[in-house]
Amino acid sequence: MGCNMEIKLGQSCSLKDKRRVINSIKERLKKNFNLALAEVGTMNEWQYAELAMVTVSNDIRHANSVISKAINFIEKDVRIELLDYELERL
Repeated sequence: MGCNMEIKLGQSCSLKDKRRVINSIKERLKKNFNLALAEVGTMNEWQYAELAMVTVSNDIRHANSVISKAINFIEKDVRIELLDYELERL
């Protein structure tokens, strides 16, 4: 199960700020939900990011649950705004 997300970093003033926030989010998601993550687009825009995350499970309900919890976790982060996301069954 995978998810692509579009994120806005309203407080970011530079690429360095963006990388700091994105790396923090990626580490927290990896630690809390055991996800694989990558920044996949808008690499040079300092107020926008595209992240992809995936989880692997033999139970689709479990995979959906993990991704849903991760999305909720991201929505609660005050440093960013989740603009859009798309779920994919792999």
